[in-house]
Amino acid sequence: MTPMINSSLAIVFVICAVGATFIMLELRGDPKVRPNINFLIKLHKILGWIFISIFFFLFIVMIKKISGYNEEISARISLHIGLAIALIPLLAVKLIIARRYPHLSQNLITYGPTILILAVTLSGITAGFYFIRSPELKYAAVADSANTANLISGKTIMETKCTYCHSQERIVLASKSKEEWESTIKRMVNHRNDPGFMTKQEQKELIEYLLRKNYNPDY
Repeated sequence: MTPMINSSLAIVFVICAVGATFIMLELRGDPKVRPNINFLIKLHKILGWIFISIFFFLFIVMIKKISGYNEEISARISLHIGLAIALIPLLAVKLIIARRYPHLSQNLITYGPTILILAVTLSGITAGFYFIRSPELKYAAVADSANTANLISGKTIMETKCTYCHSQERIVLASKSKEEWESTIKRMVNHRNDPGFMTKQEQKELIEYLLRKNYNPDY
């Protein structure tokens, strides 16, 4: 799944959380007679199930990506994992109270905002980071045909070789200098223990492409 799709789902995830929480606060915090109360209750349930569905879908995708990591997980990803895991028991308790113990439903007013805060923080770490890195003005440069060919080749190398050990999303979101990319790629090639895995020319083309990604994540 591409970073753009992942980030877009995260935004929908947050919108559902905001909508469901707002409706809950309106119904619980201001319990007056409303002509549209049945609609609000139904909408709250729909937003809640969409929220849960997106959460578990993204959680499964995250677990699959992490299982393919062959190096230490960054602090940002560790925080993301921790928040996601913390959200699971909160959702479980909220559903159990709503379904099995309706006389405790008044307590749900504290669960809603807590889940919303976790959802916003969780999505901000991924979707927020991605969109902040996307510049308002696209990187503009006139490249000759040779450079363009190198960039296309570099992208192909990333998609076919780098993704042996890393998700494409992780590579796209990484922002490094030329020296840092050279060090990283050298370490990864050595880790493969296969000198023919990536030639010097391929490493050069890959670095050129990755540096261009720093300016334009959608390149």
